Amino acid sequence: MIEWYAKNFVATTTGMGTLRWLKNTVEKIPIPRTPIDNPELQKPLIELVDKILKSKDAGKSKDAINRVSTEDDNDTSHYEAEIDARVFHLYGLTEEEMLTVLNSFPKMRQEEKDLIGKFYREIK
Repeated sequence: MIEWYAKNFVATTTGMGTLRWLKNTVEKIPIPRTPIDNPELQKPLIELVDKILKSKDAGKSKDAINRVSTEDDNDTSHYEAEIDARVFHLYGLTEEEMLTVLNSFPKMRQEEKDLIGKFYREIK
């Protein structure tokens, strides 16, 4: 989300197709502040991050005991999609704005975009 915002509103390019991340432009990126006293906004994000970390750790443990884990064993894309949807809500984006952002990432698979959209609509 920040990369999209930077490309479209604040960042300058080096002339070689890469973004220049200058302090004065980075400071312009609107980052929503979740109130520390509002656990209803924080708790779901914390739980999702914990699930991702647990899944990644489980994958490392399997590799360590000579069992190569499959991609499905520690696939966290489901959790990551829900986090993305919650971030879109934190920024107050409409569904149309969310789709505009998602469609600006040509390498993102349509299945990922659809999953984020599904979570976005469920959160509403």
